[in-house]
Amino acid sequence: MPDDLLITRPAAFARGLNGDDIRRRVARGEWRVVRRGLYVRSASVAGFSPEEIHRLRVSATVDQLGGQHVVSHLSAACLHGLDLLRPPGEVVQVTNPATHSGHRRRTLRTFAPPSIPTRSLR
Repeated sequence: MPDDLLITRPAAFARGLNGDDIRRRVARGEWRVVRRGLYVRSASVAGFSPEEIHRLRVSATVDQLGGQHVVSHLSAACLHGLDLLRPPGEVVQVTNPATHSGHRRRTLRTFAPPSIPTRSLR
């Protein structure tokens, strides 16, 4: 995806906009929220499928998370272009190998990796 497609909140501020300006653009439908603090011009994604919008969200999420997170589940299927049984929606799904339990936020679902026995049972 082109780098100029996404608008970060700091970049909008650097262009002279403030928080109210951003909220108004979103409310009027000029901009869409991709992720907290990250926007896209609505006209730029007007012809995008739900899968393309989700891939945009995944890309933005991975950039913001950094670290060891791995795109997984429905989000990974979407990235690989697999046929989905339902639209991917707003929730990005990742697995974090550094954790032992998952968590859920409004736009992010983090899974723990499956536990692997460290010793054999006899």
